[in-house]
Amino acid sequence: MNLAGIEKKGTPDHKFQFQGQEKQDEFELGWISFKWRNHDPSIGRFFNIDPLVEEYVYNGPYNFAENRVIDGNELEGLEWVPVNGDGQTVEADDYDNIVSYQISGSYSYNGIPANSSSSLVSPTGFTPAEGSIAKGFTYQNGQRTTYSTNSEGLPMITTENISDIDTWDTATDTRIETLNAEFQNTAKEIILRANDRHGIQLRITQALRTNEEQNNLYAQGRTQTQLNNVGLNHVTAQPNAQIVTNARGGQSLHNYGVAIDVVPIVNGTADWNSTEWNNIGEIGVRAGASWGGNWTNFVDLPHFDTGQTLEELQNGN
Repeated sequence: MNLAGIEKKGTPDHKFQFQGQEKQDEFELGWISFKWRNHDPSIGRFFNIDPLVEEYVYNGPYNFAENRVIDGNELEGLEWVPVNGDGQTVEADDYDNIVSYQISGSYSYNGIPANSSSSLVSPTGFTPAEGSIAKGFTYQNGQRTTYSTNSEGLPMITTENISDIDTWDTATDTRIETLNAEFQNTAKEIILRANDRHGIQLRITQALRTNEEQNNLYAQGRTQTQLNNVGLNHVTAQPNAQIVTNARGGQSLHNYGVAIDVVPIVNGTADWNSTEWNNIGEIGVRAGASWGGNWTNFVDLPHFDTGQTLEELQNGN
């Protein structure tokens, strides 16, 4: 299908048409082959799903340039390359060494490559490099930096204070507010890192816990005689429950607002048997927390804290 008045003409016939993409004339298809999917001018849409559809859920899987059909340029997939502290490219999942992201690719204006000698004020297209990603995040000094693109397909870097960012879960945000002020950012960073980088939605199930709540947890799996022997005569035993803690009121880090328990939420349901616990533990440690999964006497996979000892907290340190 020829688009009169739009297609480039010349001898030999131009293969590179709309946005500089190659037109496929074999079998009279008339398709325009973008890097990751094909466009059919006869119906004015792509007929392959956008490979980044999960990164831009507010768009339809077949949209062109976020529905800016007049002045938009279609991004061709991936744009950012992760780098370490020496500016060297690292793998996209090397989170221990990623400190920033660099834009990788080349700009163009209406399909024509732009270079340093170009008089164009603002390039309108972008051809990404292989192995790059659509969106990246870094966390440093209480801030999150997001590396993405704007509505025109141009690189955009946004830095926000973690304290100003809401997580995916309002219940989690509410529980974070009960924590010690110095631990709030760390707790929120764990939730953000898990969701931003790994697609894991963590919910905080426990944050600050009162002594009364702590004693009721201690009562689980214990008889009334056992409770009475430690001075908890006023607490009702729950002998048929499973023991979940060895700490009584005042003996848990939760009682001082310096600890959280988390659980992955999958399809709206808490997944306590998740296969992601080791990954979650690494996420928390990267955020600066101590992980209960590293304990030797009582392994507690959902638990993160500041690393302070109970004695330090009881002494006001």
